[in-house]
Amino acid sequence: MMGQLHKPDMQIPKDQYGMMSAYNQSKLCNAMHACELSKRLEGSGVVVVSLHPGVVRTRIFDKNTSLFSKVASTLLRPAMIDAWHGAQTTMYTVLTEHLKPGAYYSNCAEASPKGVVHDKCELEWLWNKSCELVGLDVSTSN
Repeated sequence: MMGQLHKPDMQIPKDQYGMMSAYNQSKLCNAMHACELSKRLEGSGVVVVSLHPGVVRTRIFDKNTSLFSKVASTLLRPAMIDAWHGAQTTMYTVLTEHLKPGAYYSNCAEASPKGVVHDKCELEWLWNKSCELVGLDVSTSN
């Protein structure tokens, strides 16, 4: 995962903000929440995972006029996959019976996310911060 947690308030500093930094932080948080939620739901029969669908041909770069985005879009376009292929890992996780709870999947297989996805202190911090941001009592959010 290329994202990072921006503490203490999840706000990316203005001098570092960009569409991709926000996107990357959101993807990191999704994977971290899946990992933490999986632990909290252990034994419930609910399996929580996160996944990367691949670099899907979307219009994500269309509204970003930065030189980086234009170059990245041009260079990445030949390697991008269509929506049908991008949906395959999602379908795999929906239809497979024996997924590893809290795992991260890519290309229809378990993968190893980089970064702080499994760091216990960071997971707890993000969970507590998320509860705070949506007005949930952390002590009752288990």
